[in-house]
Amino acid sequence: MENDTRLFGKDYPHLCTACRGQIDRAWELVGEGPDTDDDEAACLFVYDNRLYCQGHTCRGRLVQILEGMDIPTGRYTDFNWLNRNLGIRNGDNPDYEEAMQLIRATLKWQRGE
Repeated sequence: MENDTRLFGKDYPHLCTACRGQIDRAWELVGEGPDTDDDEAACLFVYDNRLYCQGHTCRGRLVQILEGMDIPTGRYTDFNWLNRNLGIRNGDNPDYEEAMQLIRATLKWQRGE
């Protein structure tokens, strides 16, 4: 990328290592989406999807698992969709059950349960 001004994990030294890694991985998920003109698109993606550890168990593992699965573009951030449909193409993935546990836990956390 010419004159790359995107902000990566290293640009947020106040965050823990896991959260900085989330931002770096999020650029792969954000890809060429509508927010790529924003230098902080990856940071916003991580924030919007509550993937920061916030002092709790980091949700970085979920992103790591999803990166290795067959998921349609644009669905990585739709946890309700993932909860319903992840097994269709990925039911035989060795990390499927762990992903589903993390997705369900994330949905509960998003609902404040």
